[in-house]
Amino acid sequence: MKPQKFYSLLATLIISLFVFTACEDTGTDPVDPANTPIPTKVTNLMAGCADASTIVVTWDAHNQKDSTWFKDFKLTVLKEGATEPEVFEVEKTATQFDFKKAEEGVVYTFTIAGRNQGDTLGSAATIRWATAGQYDKTMNNSNIIVYVSESDKGSGLQMYNEAGEGPKVITVANQKDWNLGLYTTNNTLKFGSASALGYSSVKDPADAEITGLFDVDTDILGSIVFGKPFDDASEYTFSKKTIDLQNDPIAVNATKGVCLIARTLDKKHYAKIVILKKDGNFLQGSDKNKGVQLYISYQHKENTPYAKR
Repeated sequence: MKPQKFYSLLATLIISLFVFTACEDTGTDPVDPANTPIPTKVTNLMAGCADASTIVVTWDAHNQKDSTWFKDFKLTVLKEGATEPEVFEVEKTATQFDFKKAEEGVVYTFTIAGRNQGDTLGSAATIRWATAGQYDKTMNNSNIIVYVSESDKGSGLQMYNEAGEGPKVITVANQKDWNLGLYTTNNTLKFGSASALGYSSVKDPADAEITGLFDVDTDILGSIVFGKPFDDASEYTFSKKTIDLQNDPIAVNATKGVCLIARTLDKKHYAKIVILKKDGNFLQGSDKNKGVQLYISYQHKENTPYAKR
């Protein structure tokens, strides 16, 4: 065999081997990072808190979560005043993240973005939130019940009493401390701002402004999330008013409870109020001991417009 024929044959064998190897099925799709799609931005990012140290962030299930090129989410948590965020890797099928190291009254910024197999991040979604004090008992360790107008147990509510470190149910005689209250005269069932209830003897209450009801239908304070802080005027409208629990459509259709947001008149403190509904009724108890039961989340730190999830 002449040398030139030997080299030609050897070259042919090498080319054939390369083609065979390149076409062999490995069982997986090749990934080309340069041409890999980039995840779209998450939708409906919302936040709240499960307890005084846990902020919960939720979002809709991603419509690309089943794509092989979609790797995971990168989520960062930046504490107010810090320069470096904590970084977390979150499964692409997830719709919730629990941050369990929050300090009450401190605002945290949460940023989430999808990441592809080439480690390229898509557009990020961001929300800021903080924890709040959470109460299902008064300062005297009893259920938070605001009673009917003819009761002597108290038809008014102080959302948070500094000395008692909790909500306080108050009688008309001490109306100066009322933020909210219940009015049931003449077959009405109104809950809302103290000055708007209709009590002739409640002339100069501490008062509060409220929003309308939110269709949350829950009796668990820790199951409510919101997409914007409560001082966002485009999302929340506050005023001195009452809500007719017998005729408001959201109240009528609820089975477990309704929610509203309240704030002090100086706009420094915000609270989430859940009004429980049991067996089709907001009023619980009998005769003059009837009342509505509340859960309250109160933002102690001034000018922090976030409250419990």
